Amino acid sequence: MKKLSVLMLSLVMTFGAMAQNFTFQKGEKTFEQKAIEYAKQNNKGVHTQTPKTNPAVAITINDIQAGTVNATFTPAENVTKYYFCGTETGMIEELVEFYEMFGLSMTVAEYITYVAQDSATAELTVDVVDFTPNTASSIYVAALLNDGTYEVITSDFTTLSLGGSGDATLTINVHDIAQTSAFISITPNDQSAHYGLVLTTQEELDELGYTADSLIAYFNGTEYQKYYYELDEEMPGLDPSTEYLVYAMAFNADGVASELYEVSFTTTYYGGFGLAEIAMTATNPTANSFDISFVPNDQTNYYYYLIADQSFYTELGLETTADIAAWAQANQQKNYGELE
Repeated sequence: MKKLSVLMLSLVMTFGAMAQNFTFQKGEKTFEQKAIEYAKQNNKGVHTQTPKTNPAVAITINDIQAGTVNATFTPAENVTKYYFCGTETGMIEELVEFYEMFGLSMTVAEYITYVAQDSATAELTVDVVDFTPNTASSIYVAALLNDGTYEVITSDFTTLSLGGSGDATLTINVHDIAQTSAFISITPNDQSAHYGLVLTTQEELDELGYTADSLIAYFNGTEYQKYYYELDEEMPGLDPSTEYLVYAMAFNADGVASELYEVSFTTTYYGGFGLAEIAMTATNPTANSFDISFVPNDQTNYYYYLIADQSFYTELGLETTADIAAWAQANQQKNYGELE
């Protein structure tokens, strides 16, 4: 059950499936996503480490593509084992710095061993994968020496761009639409170097003052997440019975933009068209808390709840249940399904 502070008065409002009052809820980023975002924002794209004259592992770059780099690793005699991975230049250093801000001590070598694509003990020629196209990138190696210490070696380069000089186009399909999620499928053509994607609602666009021209300007900027390959991804955390808008724009290898693509879809709804009701149970009261649960019936689409003492309502001038209901609709978050 949901643990709440003891307050004097509670109000629960339920709404059937025909109610129309939409709010877009964005998903919370994970700690790892925030770390990567921080690293990308602070990445200067230039690796400043001075190459070692006699590295513990020599890295020979054989071929560079958009997302893969073929390399040969040649360890010295004093190398017991080595680990390798590839990413944007400076990314690992920035991530280590970010973790240290939260008291998580980790060296660059330790991070490489943690995220390594693979490890080896002898010479190896292999495709290092998962690079971002047209980006300053590095292969990172953490070599474990026979004295128990690590040496970090890097090799820097710029990956190739995808696409061509023709018209960049996208094919967008939304499928498996459910109450709180949908899958978005996007297929770029062979001329597309990258594309951007926005999932939003008209309400959110209106709040931001965004128009089609605003979105075009946004995609022509640098602050959005770029996608390079075919996408078929679930978008969770959506609101039921809500119309969503998918906007996307592609760019060819010369930076020439496509048209602004727009696709709309509506999530399915909870509940039905009968009387919406909810069962509320409060248990385990203590001096300053209690457990509470809300169980909507099968006709309920969504509901609001508000818990406060009498002084809260008096201060806001909420004298009737109708006043409280109107305030909750304007200020509280919608809830779907059971809450406990």
